[in-house]
Amino acid sequence: MLLISVDGLHQQDLTWYVHNYPSSTLAALVRTGVDYRNAMTPVPSDSSPGMVAQMTGGNPGVTGIYYDDT
Repeated sequence: MLLISVDGLHQQDLTWYVHNYPSSTLAALVRTGVDYRNAMTPVPSDSSPGMVAQMTGGNPGVTGIYYDDT
């Protein structure tokens, strides 16, 4: 499995990029890989909790990993 996480990249950004740069490596990965368009991270998903959720499937209540910038 290859997980690519780009901070701030949204589905619409990826769609735009692949459309405008169809010969790019990222476009090739999208064409040959699986695109989970309805995937969501749990709340809160900022920073570490979001990445941990993607890697483990566990939300902050299960993993105990929270992020707070206050």
